[in-house]
Amino acid sequence: MRTMQGKMDGLTSQDASDRRDHRRLGIRLPVEVTPVHADSTALLRTVTCNVSTGGIYFESPPDYLQAGTDVRLDLTIPPGDGYSPYSGRVSAVAKVLRVEPLLGQQHARDRIGVAARFRNPPKLDF
Repeated sequence: MRTMQGKMDGLTSQDASDRRDHRRLGIRLPVEVTPVHADSTALLRTVTCNVSTGGIYFESPPDYLQAGTDVRLDLTIPPGDGYSPYSGRVSAVAKVLRVEPLLGQQHARDRIGVAARFRNPPKLDF
């Protein structure tokens, strides 16, 4: 008999996306990432791969973050038709759920994907 963990390990990325509670928007936005723990002041400037109201997926150098780490996120939102004529910022604290090779980029060893869930609703500032 397979355990629940065994069933989860066998999921494909398509299966995982079917379990999501929040719809993802595949958009590349500038994001600043800072680990929350006090001994680290390292700021990472990178880009998102996708964002939802529940979390974020972004690129990172290998070994920068580990699952379970809390991070401070500051996204820059450009102005756009239909939502705001001005640029804005989205700020949040999130927990890193997993780090993994970026899908479709088998030869890129200098970047990984990081999935994080917002601890509280993001704060918007336009």
